[in-house]
Amino acid sequence: MDSTGKIYLVVSLPIIILSLITFWYLSKKMPKGSILAICAVIYMLGYSIDPGNQRALYILKGTMQMIGSLGAILGIIDLFRKKKSQL
Repeated sequence: MDSTGKIYLVVSLPIIILSLITFWYLSKKMPKGSILAICAVIYMLGYSIDPGNQRALYILKGTMQMIGSLGAILGIIDLFRKKKSQL
């Protein structure tokens, strides 16, 4: 892996981690199923990107698909989790 690939990796990993933390926080505030819907849209947007020969677009596509996939797992867990009543 060359230095540009390492830079892309260093930039994309915190973005993925921060997005999962954001989804976790939003899952407590939003109704059930909304995180799953948001992640499905993000995954489909990542799937629709045609990177061609540009490595930056491959990183964008992969990052969006990773966020969508991992967020969907969180969304499925959110669907079956009982939320505490907020009185």
